[in-house]
Order: sequence, then C-alpha cells, then structure tokens
Amino acid sequence: MKRVKSLVYNKFVLDINEHHPVDLFALLSEAKYTDENGMGFTRVTGDSTYVEATLLKRSFTYIQEFDPIESDLVRKQIAVFSSVNFSINSMLRLLTVYGGQIQLNMVRTMLRNVQGLKYNAEPILLNAREFNETLIDKKVNSSIRQLTIRRFNYENGMIGRFSGEVVKQSTARELLEHYKSSVVKVVFGVLIEQEELLVQILPNGNVKLLCDEDDFEYYLDYLKQIIFS
Repeated sequence: MKRVKSLVYNKFVLDINEHHPVDLFALLSEAKYTDENGMGFTRVTGDSTYVEATLLKRSFTYIQEFDPIESDLVRKQIAVFSSVNFSINSMLRLLTVYGGQIQLNMVRTMLRNVQGLKYNAEPILLNAREFNETLIDKKVNSSIRQLTIRRFNYENGMIGRFSGEVVKQSTARELLEHYKSSVVKVVFGVLIEQEELLVQILPNGNVKLLCDEDDFEYYLDYLKQIIFS
C-alpha cells in the first residue's frame, strides 16, 4: 500500500570533546519517557553514531462527560499523547524528523534537555534545481513529474499560479532555472529497482515521499545517501 510521508531535515553537528566521546544511543536511552516528566524518548535503537527513536509527549485537556448519577455534564481532565519519530546520523551530520516544522521543534527542544548532549542544528532547505542536478550527476533514473509556480508569467499577458504535468524534461529544467524562488512545489519520479518513488520538495524545507509503506525505510535511506553523502 502506497502512502505519503512528510519529512524535514536539519544539519546536526555534535559538540564533541575528544576526551569524552558522545554515545547517542546511551544518552537518548537515559532520557526515556516517564509519567513523572511527561516527556521523553521511547523505542530507542541504534548505536553510538546513529539512533532512531520516538519522542513521546503528554499534555492535558478537558472534555465534557455525562454523569448518569447527577444527570448532568461534568468536566473531566484527560491525558493526550503526541509522538514524533526521528533519527540522528552523526556521520552524515543529519537530523531527520518525520513530520513538519512543529514536530522538528518538539524534537530539538527535547534534545536540548538531554544531559551530556551538546549540538548545533541548522535548517536544510533543499533546492529543487540542485536536487535535479544531483540526480543527473549521480546517474539516478529520474524525471521531473510536476511543477507548481507562483506568479507564472505567460508572455507578459497573464500572471498567476501555474501547476502542470511535465511532458518535456528540458522545459521543466528551464522553468526551474528561470523562476527559482517562485517554484512552490516540484515532484520528482525516482526509479529504484523497478519501483517508482515520488519525491515532493517544498520551499519550506519539507520533503514528502510517496512509496510502498513496507519499503519506506529502504527508500528513505536511499534518498538520504543521494542527497547528503
């Protein structure tokens, strides 16, 4: 079954003391979720240089519930949980968060509170034109499938938002080069072992993948190696 998943990347550089090497797995395992703290990590896997984990956060809200004894509505407090999956690869200097900017901020805030973990993080804004050039340079079987452009100008007679399917790759490359910052969405088709992965790049740094859910981790790793290695 194919599904769309959103990702956001940050450059992640550890502040390393050569006398005290950082073990990511150990540090995140120590900061596990507890009911007392209401926030922490669960399902931590990996090693000293690469970890995958889930950030679990509890918050409280109120609902109205019917009390049959009082025959009236009563206000009741309940716990609500939110979770964010993420990974850190210190070799690629990469933080990958499954979600958008809100989920990214949640993870970064929690990481700042992990004792013994010091790092610098910066946004990675993927450029569609450069991504296309990378695919070509690395001889990846790919094509530009869709383009959406803000303030598209047709022969100075019409200006507006344009979205269309690409039938000629040279035209798509020309539009990417000409409109640059006005391109608001690009969808690439990437062929991996006879299976097509759709990669959507947005100007806010978010990436969306459409692929078979069972093979998502494999495709994600493949994509990271293309972009960041």
